[in-house]
Amino acid sequence: MTERRGVGFDLSAQYQALYYEVAQSLQLPTLPYYIGDSSDAATFMQSDIAEFDFVIADPPYLSMLNKKRTGHRAKKGQRQATPFSDNQHDLGNMTTDAFFDTLIRVIQNCTALLREHGHMAIFIKDMQPDAKHHNMLHADVVNALTVIPNIRFRGYRIWHDANVNLFPFGYPHTFVANQTHQFILIYRKETALSHP
Repeated sequence: MTERRGVGFDLSAQYQALYYEVAQSLQLPTLPYYIGDSSDAATFMQSDIAEFDFVIADPPYLSMLNKKRTGHRAKKGQRQATPFSDNQHDLGNMTTDAFFDTLIRVIQNCTALLREHGHMAIFIKDMQPDAKHHNMLHADVVNALTVIPNIRFRGYRIWHDANVNLFPFGYPHTFVANQTHQFILIYRKETALSHP
């Protein structure tokens, strides 16, 4: 197998171009970056397949970006939805059920590329609760991924996005929480792991 310091893959060539642009501006060497569906990463990576020590997955947060802006961007007049793409394979364009089914396939695929006892970090952000669901997406993702037998959830870290301004949303009529953080879910590959 080929050893690499790192590889990347994305569904959209737009983000590949941004990566190369930033690497060039910072005079950094570029690493392989593939365009394709991450639920089939092993196929399109071809000769660069390796056992990786660490995998980072940053999927769209369900349909969050397909909704009109509310939050601090709306306060600045930026109300339009800003989806990553219009691709039907984009997790951000899927129904809730399809999102979780596809996310499970993506993480299974990434797990297959991870060495034994390697780790994976999955970035997830919660959505505002509504009348039908608590929308704690991080908890729903942890629950959904329990069907994958060879990874173990090891906890999470919270990343505070200091670029998000605080606003008194809902005041003076009700309380609306500011969403200023994301969850980094940590998993470890343990092939011998048996779930109860």
